[in-house]
Amino acid sequence: PPPAAPHAHSLQSPTSRQDRRSSFQNPATFQGSYHDPRSQQQRALPRSIQQQSMQQMVPGSSPALPPRSGGENLHQQQPAYQGQVVDKNCIKNFVIPKPKGQSAAFRELTPTDEYYFDYPHAPQRICYRFRKVLDPMLLAQTLDKALEELPMCASKVCTFQGKRNFHVGCEGAKLPMLLVEPKTLSQYLDLSFLCERMMQGVPPDVPLFQAYLFRAEDPSHGCTLVACFHHVLGDATCYSTFLVKWSQIYEQYLSRPGYTPHDQTDMPKKPCGPQDLMRSKVPLPSKHKETFARRYFFSPKHLSGVKSDLGGNTEGVSTNDVIMAQFCCAVGPHRKAQLGGTSAYIALLADHRGRGLDADMWGNATVDLSIFVSWDLIESGDVSAVARDIRKQIKSELDLLSKDIPAFNVRRFDSAKKPRFLCWNSWLKAGRTMLEARFGASSGMFDFEWLNLLHHTDINTALTVPSLSQFGTDTLSPQQVSCLSAFSGSKQPDSYLAVQVALQSQTEIDAINGCWGDGATVKRVNTVAEC
Repeated sequence: PPPAAPHAHSLQSPTSRQDRRSSFQNPATFQGSYHDPRSQQQRALPRSIQQQSMQQMVPGSSPALPPRSGGENLHQQQPAYQGQVVDKNCIKNFVIPKPKGQSAAFRELTPTDEYYFDYPHAPQRICYRFRKVLDPMLLAQTLDKALEELPMCASKVCTFQGKRNFHVGCEGAKLPMLLVEPKTLSQYLDLSFLCERMMQGVPPDVPLFQAYLFRAEDPSHGCTLVACFHHVLGDATCYSTFLVKWSQIYEQYLSRPGYTPHDQTDMPKKPCGPQDLMRSKVPLPSKHKETFARRYFFSPKHLSGVKSDLGGNTEGVSTNDVIMAQFCCAVGPHRKAQLGGTSAYIALLADHRGRGLDADMWGNATVDLSIFVSWDLIESGDVSAVARDIRKQIKSELDLLSKDIPAFNVRRFDSAKKPRFLCWNSWLKAGRTMLEARFGASSGMFDFEWLNLLHHTDINTALTVPSLSQFGTDTLSPQQVSCLSAFSGSKQPDSYLAVQVALQSQTEIDAINGCWGDGATVKRVNTVAEC
């Protein structure tokens, strides 16, 4: 159907927050406040939020169609274990209360927001693994400052004047610290599960953003920080903006004279035990039992070789285009009969910012570009020709997006009715920005993981993410490296990006291994991926 007109909405400005603390409290006091070098106009979030009132885009999928994410859609925003929570003796909460008497600020949900709230994707969980334990009190205090700068992350969805609104800035800063066994710090599925069990209630009572800090009793094992975002808050660009902002404030206060670290012995009474990690047994849908989620790693040297095969490359073909073309030529012929038609439909996810939307717009700005590559061209095996055809269509789609959004939406909905060969979702740009959120670790950040990928089983989706083994001068023993994630053994020291895909058979695995080399498999038991 043609897109509905965007809803009008407004953001009521909250009262001035000059009365808030000008310095942090226990364990250390710092005079002054965080200094942001940008001008007040540059960092004014309401302006970016209000840009959405001009947004003519509709959600990633029409509400009349199934959710775009497809697959099993595991781990929805609402907790799967209502009434069961982690033992409180395993948790210590660091809370910065909000000042009393603060006025409310509301912003009506746009049609895009409505989609992401009504068709909840899994909570987006971003995981950082550090060699040293971060200061939990300072994390909570600087989180409070970051939420002042970007108040959308301190929101809940509520009904206001008969309509659904974001209650902007209503949430205080809260950082639960969970004590776990040392091995659990690198067992990301267990951490993701603990995050889920920590959620209490159902939307709209669940905070849209929540961070968790995991540590062992011995601080030499380091820590793991997991940030969880409800997808209604925005896309990967928003997540990276917030995480980098939080990290910058943390680092600034960490380096100030007079900083006193929080007492390392102030921790929960006991670590999470087997009962806290016990999963329910829910069988997988039969159609997903034979899928293999695999991740493939690419070094800069490999990627430069891929681009050099294009010769002059006057069309501006990107590395992403070539990798996509390689997948089409390797796997496409095995799925042609199942999909039918004369061409393979690819939904390529792209950022609408800077292409008709304000570059600083906050929210979900991802749109689907409709790419159709003929099966004859794919079966020819000519990767360069397929890549050039993809780039040509991308330019055409972006041109239509910039000139005629209603026509672009009509084309998207018409395309969505066809069987989809592939949805290509790249987190590379936003993900590389997320790696800048080091929280004062000049070295010793050993791993970064988008935890949602460990539940990925949609055979029609490919996801591109940054790859990181470690940075800086610190090194880990082989024993420590081997337990960091499911994919450490496949990572190379200079790995730059990874592509994760779900394959249907060993034949498909053999076909893609021919051009990408061997990858790492995510094995699943029931609804849980086991690495």
